[in-house]
Amino acid sequence: MNYPDYMYNYGPDLVANGFRIIPLEPGTKRPGKLIGGKDWHGLDDWSKHCDRTNGAFELKMWSKWSGCGIGIACGYPTIGVDIDIAGDEVLAHRIRNIAYKHLDKTPAVRVGQAPKVLLVYRTKEPIKSIKRHPIEILGHGAQFVAYGIHPGTKQPYSWIDEGLADLDVDQLPLVTQEALEAFIEEALAALPEEVRKRSRPRSPGTGQASPHGASANLEAVRSAVEAIPNPDLQWDDWSRIGMAMWAATEGAEEGYAIFEEWSAKSSKHVAKACRERWDHWRRSPPSDLGFGTLYHEAQAAGWVPPAGLIFDPDLAKLPPAEILISSEVHAAKPAEPPEPQEYKVPELLLDLDGGLKEFVDWCTVTAPRPQPFLALAAALPLFGVLTGRRYQTRTGLRGNIYTVGIADSGAGKDHARKCVAAVLHKAGLMQYLDGDDLGSGQAILGALHKHPALLFRSDEFGKQLQMWAGKRAAAYKADIWTKLTILYSSADSLIQGTQYANDKERPREDVVQPCVGFMGSTVPGPFWQALQQGSLSDGSLARFLIFRTDNNYPKKQRDRPPLEAPDNLVALCQSIAAGVPDHDYGGNLADLMLATANPRPYRVPEDKGAARVLEDLDDRTDEWLKRVQGTPETALVARLVDNAVRAALIRAVARDPIEPVITERDANWSAALSRHCIDTVIRDAEAYIAENETEAQHKKLLHTIRNAGAQGITKKDLARACMWSKALERNQMLSVLIESGQVREAQETTPVPGPNPTRYYASLYSDAINQRRQRDEKEQAA
Repeated sequence: MNYPDYMYNYGPDLVANGFRIIPLEPGTKRPGKLIGGKDWHGLDDWSKHCDRTNGAFELKMWSKWSGCGIGIACGYPTIGVDIDIAGDEVLAHRIRNIAYKHLDKTPAVRVGQAPKVLLVYRTKEPIKSIKRHPIEILGHGAQFVAYGIHPGTKQPYSWIDEGLADLDVDQLPLVTQEALEAFIEEALAALPEEVRKRSRPRSPGTGQASPHGASANLEAVRSAVEAIPNPDLQWDDWSRIGMAMWAATEGAEEGYAIFEEWSAKSSKHVAKACRERWDHWRRSPPSDLGFGTLYHEAQAAGWVPPAGLIFDPDLAKLPPAEILISSEVHAAKPAEPPEPQEYKVPELLLDLDGGLKEFVDWCTVTAPRPQPFLALAAALPLFGVLTGRRYQTRTGLRGNIYTVGIADSGAGKDHARKCVAAVLHKAGLMQYLDGDDLGSGQAILGALHKHPALLFRSDEFGKQLQMWAGKRAAAYKADIWTKLTILYSSADSLIQGTQYANDKERPREDVVQPCVGFMGSTVPGPFWQALQQGSLSDGSLARFLIFRTDNNYPKKQRDRPPLEAPDNLVALCQSIAAGVPDHDYGGNLADLMLATANPRPYRVPEDKGAARVLEDLDDRTDEWLKRVQGTPETALVARLVDNAVRAALIRAVARDPIEPVITERDANWSAALSRHCIDTVIRDAEAYIAENETEAQHKKLLHTIRNAGAQGITKKDLARACMWSKALERNQMLSVLIESGQVREAQETTPVPGPNPTRYYASLYSDAINQRRQRDEKEQAA
């Protein structure tokens, strides 16, 4: 195979950009050197480039090596974050977003064998490598391929956005050791158990992992190695398996015999090379490899550990009666575990009719991953902006409503946004839809002057919120947040534009009765970071209904219809935009949707049941406000009735735009929706937002226990997940959480000799929300 001359093409640019590079043997990840113009050999001293910049002479020499690939020597000023997750694109994207949360988004993302990715960052000082399979921090003494051919796919490595040859090293986000450790901690917690198990095999005989996944009994090593094929492996793969054998047998000669026997399966086998590498590893012991690697490779080849096989060498010293043979017989059984109430979207909220149901059903059936609750979050502002200057409640409220859908990356939250655009386009109503990017507050008013009823969208609302509402927000960005806050309450009034000195050339652009809808979507991390900056307590977020999915990854729909808006849904949108027939909306100028015209919307009546429900909701809201006065919760509760009434109006009009009536069913539904969205913010803010470092540490520990779900978490696993805390501090925090009733401690009963393990459980709801939810359910049943 002829390989591109990567070193000749990209080497000079990489060095000029501040990267430390090394030559790689063509088609491999192996540092190498070309001798005699034809034979490639290992470059044993390549790690010296981690500590110094490249010289002009060596760069000139390497550039002459035909087919030479390029590696980046790590540690300083560059490190790599290797997310080695194979076969699960959704999980890989989730871990990548956790990296972006802690380390910032990098423009340098390399793909070799998707969905595996490598992210490149910058450091101020050398950082050591960290390997916690399937995640690895490539620090000092490590390297990664920047340009070359992947040995598995036989295709070039690619860069998603910008390659390193096009970037100066100073353009990479700066990271610290602390940020990297925080990323690894959260990333590992987000990995399914079966993914983590690959690097820490559990013995069927003990239920316990081998120490560090490293050493094991010779019998276990031999059994696993016999199952690992050796079809003339590339040097780096052959060496990786050999290093794992060395670590698993602690360099014993018996281990060497197993290694040589395995190597001899290949036609490339050279006995002298085996001996040299084994002795080399004795001088430079491999790290982060061991029996866990052999276990994973053997299982991938179909190996099933023999019954009774003991992995841990220390356990072989125990008396036979103390060695447990079957993990099934001695599986830990929790002692009377509680029944935590997991977060669920109440069924009532998806009990829809009319246009809301039609949109949600269509959006759900055409989605790659069905997300009906997030579809509802898009339907409300869509229909709301169409009702804006045509309909109002008896109290003068309009259909302008703001919603935000929260779900993890890859959960399908963006599909509803596409559905909104598709139905408006087919209906000939694109004038109601603004662009996805809000440039400034003045740009919002300019757009409304052209068309006074507009739906704005944001698919990265959490990050946008940080830029709009953060303490260091630029003035023109902060003005976006200010304008959205003002417009929420101005649908029945006049918004005055900017007054310029030269008003003849730049007249003031006023907007009468503007109707602004907003639909955003976000992943949780940036959203809660934004709230940490104060946008929860200042009341601005209270204007948004927060929709959080209860299923981030529903089963994919592979056989789904094309995204074609249904004719009846299109006709409904057109009918709402036209309004009630024969109603006087204020003359021709109002009918034409001119920003300077003063419209007279149709007043939608309520039936007696709806009036009673909404009055009762108003009274209950006053009581709620008295209970939470002086807290950030008051801003959220104060908007409960407003949001509920607007949602009821939208539902009624979307069901019947000709003779709309807000019914008791509409009112009950909208009240439950508004309460649920407030509870979502309160509950998650309780879990993620802290006023001081002590509270933050307690919430971090509680969040770890909550993430374990209904099965709880053992004290041993909790210690592993909370390495950021010392044992004494962790025990003190646990005592506080147990005493406050947020965590329950239980003893497991097992036949294993010794003390019974401790397991911890946490409720997924706050007590206040639980009590309110139970009260509401009783009242609805009555």
